[in-house]
Amino acid sequence: MGVKTTLPTSAYSLEDYLPDFSIQDDYYSVSLATSVQELDEAFKLRFEVFNLELQEGLQSSYLTLRDEDAFDKQCHHLIIKEKITGVIIGTYRMQTNEHAQQGIGFYSGSEFQFEMFHKNVLANSVELGRACIAKAYRNKKVLFLLWCGIAQYAIAFQKRYLFGCCSLASQNINEGNKLWHQLEEDGHITKSDIIPARKEYSTESDYSNYKQMEQVNMPPLLGMYLRYGAKVVSYPAIDREFKTIDYLILLDVADLNPAIKRLFFKLPESEAVYCPPK
Repeated sequence: MGVKTTLPTSAYSLEDYLPDFSIQDDYYSVSLATSVQELDEAFKLRFEVFNLELQEGLQSSYLTLRDEDAFDKQCHHLIIKEKITGVIIGTYRMQTNEHAQQGIGFYSGSEFQFEMFHKNVLANSVELGRACIAKAYRNKKVLFLLWCGIAQYAIAFQKRYLFGCCSLASQNINEGNKLWHQLEEDGHITKSDIIPARKEYSTESDYSNYKQMEQVNMPPLLGMYLRYGAKVVSYPAIDREFKTIDYLILLDVADLNPAIKRLFFKLPESEAVYCPPK
């Protein structure tokens, strides 16, 4: 893969531009995957977490022992390695609007009606997905370093927004709708332009089916995004192939708490990211 580190002014592809950054502490290092070997190891980790541990994921992954789909080829893959072993212990999949346009689109767009997504927001966004950390390494330090990597990626591509699917490990439509209404009651749903799921992913059902249900536990990753100020901008979507119920979340980096912004972006508040108008 050819590596260029100056952001082109016109359309670009993965071959044209790979942001050059490395984040590390005494124990871990974060970078983008640059070799077939690193990508393969990341896909194996995703299989171990999604399919084997969480009993989610694609059925086809059991044939290759890797979680891999058609979107992986057009995306960048953030990885974190343990220095002493060199093993990849966490990963995030990321792409920009430009990459989506040159490829097969956004992964989230296969589940949600992206025709209703604000075009200017979408153009200035990074899509995040397939986030996972090996079970033995799930701690605040590893997650923090991954988020520092996401921040550097947003800076490199001059993007203001982060979005992606957050999942509830369930195939129960009533549970999915119950959680959505809990989020609405707590003020976590956007107040306008809520994006519907595509018809084949819709969870529409009678409110009487779930209004008396017990509270549904918040998925940890979704809870983290909400604490940082993200909003849920969609209705639920049921992903029967991956065996989850998904919610589309959007984070405006410009709205981050200044202390959090400095922590992740390592820059003065006013210089953290390129912030075009909404």
